[in-house]
Amino acid sequence: MCCPDLQFVSSSTCESFITTAADVAGGVTVFNNASGPVLSGYVTLTNFAASAASAFLANNGINIIGPVAPGNSQTVFVPNIGTLVAFSAIAGLSVTGRVAVDAARRFPVPTCNILAYVTNYGDGTVSVIDTATNMVISTVTVGLQPVDAVLTPNGTRVYITNEGDGTVSVIDTATNMIIATVTVGANPQGATITRDGTRVYVANSADGTVSVIDTATNMVIATVTVGFLPSDVGITPNGTRAYVPNFGSNPGEVSVINTATNLVIDTIIVGAFPSGVAITPDGTRAYVTNYGDGTVSVIDTATNIIIGAPVIVGSNPLAISLTRDGTRAYTTNSTDGTISVIDTAMNVVIATVTVGSTPTDVGTTPDGTKAYVANFGDGTVSVVDATTNMVIDTVSVGTNPLGIGIGTICRG
Repeated sequence: MCCPDLQFVSSSTCESFITTAADVAGGVTVFNNASGPVLSGYVTLTNFAASAASAFLANNGINIIGPVAPGNSQTVFVPNIGTLVAFSAIAGLSVTGRVAVDAARRFPVPTCNILAYVTNYGDGTVSVIDTATNMVISTVTVGLQPVDAVLTPNGTRVYITNEGDGTVSVIDTATNMIIATVTVGANPQGATITRDGTRVYVANSADGTVSVIDTATNMVIATVTVGFLPSDVGITPNGTRAYVPNFGSNPGEVSVINTATNLVIDTIIVGAFPSGVAITPDGTRAYVTNYGDGTVSVIDTATNIIIGAPVIVGSNPLAISLTRDGTRAYTTNSTDGTISVIDTAMNVVIATVTVGSTPTDVGTTPDGTKAYVANFGDGTVSVVDATTNMVIDTVSVGTNPLGIGIGTICRG
């Protein structure tokens, strides 16, 4: 998402007027922008020859044009046009004329920042990191034992799954305040949102279901039964299929949901204890981390068949995240304190980066330049340079950071 450029909208008007005896004291209002956005441009006052007196024009009570003799006109540039009032130079004599405004409205440019929302499982809060400075700029209290964070595509809302109380907290990013709490299934874990931002899918581990939230109403509109201990959800860009790793299945399996019917239409056998899932931007592949055997399975979403041999990563991989261009995948290897960087063209690990203690989730910035890793064991977030694959910063957050969501937030 890009921030909008400075916006100008033209505003032209031409108003004829006749002052009367009743208007002598204050004149006649010919244009009013008192409550509008900044309006800058040219203002012309014309005094018709039929007038008996010279004319003046005031902007917000201050004279800006005049005297203008009958049959003449005058133009000035006004940087901030408000209320324009025409009046006669001679008390008791009317003046007839015209005021033309040829200007442009200037709307303020929103302030845009790339922010990372980090769920702190141990203290029921979310830390908000400004990725430009790598500073925590806000801390939001949410539900009990928050797990995952997903942002709407337009960056206006963040959905937080709370394992401890079976809810989803909805954060307004303009204020970083909770605006809704949605009751879902038991022990909600990972979540995802459709590309159009209309639906949030939440994996409920303890009851083997996926809750579907309508973001317009923040209500659950469907509950889908999947496999044993679902841990995450990934959805294709076109929104037609959702892929759900079932952590407790044996052998490891992924449930495929048809989102039009909210029914499971396929089950795919993957590695041991599948945990995290990510879908490529073109929707052709699903990457699934297999916690139990230290691998990543790659699924062809057209056929729901595994492509090639599993990719060997680190020990006990939990989560996986793809860059916006789909060229790199990052896995958090929770037991050995590393992340693996996968080249998705070849499906091979090209780098292993040591981060903090017990890394649990990872997210990348929209431009793909940095990866942010939540380290459950030491209350930090590691910032990894995607070009050098080196840790360039460490941010202290809350207790037991578990999930992370990154997006562009514009305000103003």
